[in-house]
Amino acid sequence: MYDTSRDVTLTGTVTEFDFVNPHVRVHFQVKKDNGDVEQWVGESAPPNNLRRRGWTRSTLKPGDQIIVTVHAAKDGTKEGHIQSLSLGGKEIYRSPTAD
Repeated sequence: MYDTSRDVTLTGTVTEFDFVNPHVRVHFQVKKDNGDVEQWVGESAPPNNLRRRGWTRSTLKPGDQIIVTVHAAKDGTKEGHIQSLSLGGKEIYRSPTAD
């Protein structure tokens, strides 16, 4: 489903944060250089895994500025498996499969 051979790094604004099973999902907008806005969805680990790392339902809020590196969907849709996520200049998530 995801192209694991290529990382895509995006800077965006959180629009929705789904802290639910089976995978946590982060919805965010990315403003392109030409001014167009793309809607992206990043999928990460299950909530229980993230709770052990200190995450809660309020870790991300709409309006938060994030930097996300994903393995993008092979079919070209604007979604991906999150490899890393930074909030406020600090990395708060790194996938066990990253690097």
